[in-house]
Amino acid sequence: VWIEDFLTDAQRADVLTGAPTLDIATAFQAAIDAVCPVAPSNYTAGTVRTKIRSCIVGTRLNLTNSRVNGTRIRDGLTIIGENQYTTVILGQTGAGTAVIETTGSQFLKLHNLSIRSGSTNKSTIGILQALGSTLPQTQNQKFTSCSIIMHDDSTANANLGTVGIWNFGAEENTYD
Repeated sequence: VWIEDFLTDAQRADVLTGAPTLDIATAFQAAIDAVCPVAPSNYTAGTVRTKIRSCIVGTRLNLTNSRVNGTRIRDGLTIIGENQYTTVILGQTGAGTAVIETTGSQFLKLHNLSIRSGSTNKSTIGILQALGSTLPQTQNQKFTSCSIIMHDDSTANANLGTVGIWNFGAEENTYD
């Protein structure tokens, strides 16, 4: 699916300006959810594509996976942008909240994306890869042609500073 298919007319016009002002997190998440089957299922997630140049997400993009009945299965999910230099996700999720969280997901792929802190309510974590309590495995994720540029704040995240990828127990991942 294409993220653009989930945008309102106002959002579509906004992302074409190159200086977006509208939050498209709901549309972005709807596109992701559209390709992720509901557990229990033997199917893996599909592919989400975008040609958006720059967009704002004001809430965390949920790529988490628990495989609990009734939840979305994110295993195998692929998100592809047009170019790592032009497909820019501006995170305005606030301090301590990741732009993208992948906890519990396996065989997840992100390609041709850039994640950056937005201008207001700046995100302090680009991608969070962690172990969940219901599914203590996060592995085989592959990020290719991706860049993460967070703002400089040494006091963020309990004085740990801003973080591009916070890997908290995820394993067997590839960062190209």
